[in-house]
Amino acid sequence: MSGGKNKENAARKKVGALQSRCIIRAALIAAILAAVGIFHAQTHSEAVLQGKKLSQENRRNRELLRENDELKIRRASLSAATRLESIAKEQLDLGQPTARQVISIRDEGTSSKEKGISAVSQTGASISSLPASGTSGR
Repeated sequence: MSGGKNKENAARKKVGALQSRCIIRAALIAAILAAVGIFHAQTHSEAVLQGKKLSQENRRNRELLRENDELKIRRASLSAATRLESIAKEQLDLGQPTARQVISIRDEGTSSKEKGISAVSQTGASISSLPASGTSGR
């Protein structure tokens, strides 16, 4: 009988070892699934956060573009010739120059497009010579 008990004990040990391996495998599979689930939740959360940031940046971009358009319109209205002429006459007490106040400066070695434009002072002296419009300065 002792041989039968040894076989029984050996069989129980094999079954116990087999059960232990199954439990370890099940725990390992559960740990892997948990890690994959945590990774998925973390990446999904990060994607949602980045989506919100992108939405905020797009909204800020639209606001800045709108503000830029408004500033361009304001710049155009502030630099309008009629407005500048009005300020020159009313606030600075300036008027059209007389023929004596205009001094024409011409450079004989340049083409007609590059010829200077005369500047005017109240004393009639030339302040500076500016390049003609449409050309770059020398």
